[in-house]
Amino acid sequence: MDYREVIGEAVVFIENNLHEPLNAVMVSEAVSYSYYHFHRHFLYAMGETVGSYIRGRRLTQAAYELVHSDRSILDIAVGLRFESAESFSRAFKKKYRLTPSAYRKQGVDVLIASHPPLDPADVGGLVSLSPDIVEVPSMRILGLSYEMSVADNQSVAMWDRLNSLLVGAEAGARGDAFAGDRYSLYESGADCGRTTFQEGTAVRAFIGVECPVGHTVEGLAEKRFAGGRYARFIHRGSVESLLSTYRYLWGVWFPQSGYDLADRDDFERYGSRFRGPHDPASEIEIYFPVSSSR
Repeated sequence: MDYREVIGEAVVFIENNLHEPLNAVMVSEAVSYSYYHFHRHFLYAMGETVGSYIRGRRLTQAAYELVHSDRSILDIAVGLRFESAESFSRAFKKKYRLTPSAYRKQGVDVLIASHPPLDPADVGGLVSLSPDIVEVPSMRILGLSYEMSVADNQSVAMWDRLNSLLVGAEAGARGDAFAGDRYSLYESGADCGRTTFQEGTAVRAFIGVECPVGHTVEGLAEKRFAGGRYARFIHRGSVESLLSTYRYLWGVWFPQSGYDLADRDDFERYGSRFRGPHDPASEIEIYFPVSSSR
């Protein structure tokens, strides 16, 4: 079994047992791997030890429960296996820079840690739980711009419109001017920060195809993408299951990654491994703009 599959199974086990006694040995046994090799692979893939990951996930889960339940802070702390309310409060404040009571009082429901726990059945959609940090070059993209939100996603209709325009353009074009990869870009803005963006927040999206300078299509706009440093993930599965992957990345990976979200567009790339929106074997690359690790 590929070590990434082992890590995926481990994440499923941890997600299912956040409220139960849990340590690195138990996790390694659950995935039938020797502790030594499991610990080494987990550290390589996730960038931290199993124990650190479990503590971080429990704090992230606690943040969710503070906003989305009426349980007492003590009950939340004990339920997530913290030794005392005091130790929980210290760890929580160190991570979120607010006490649990202040976090609840302010009704903080931000993008980071705002999502419900990942459905373990969806973890397998992530080919890579640990991203590649890459430098993305600048590019020119022709396409369509529109407003959307995660909760009200109009992408399917917009892709249908874009594809129909490209079919007409390709018929009259020479060579492979429109054979480049397809992109969905989500434009950075005042409402898209890591502390403000929620599933109902409206954003500007731009979908299109990479094209060389000089090619134009009637009805399509041009976007110049500046590029930069990105964390690249790979989602395997249908477009419909993308939301679960994003919930994992925002709710689990980012709070523990050590990276800050940079003020640049994030995007999806649909390359040669994308087999269609409903194919469970499709692969979609997801790129988050990052600055240096904290």
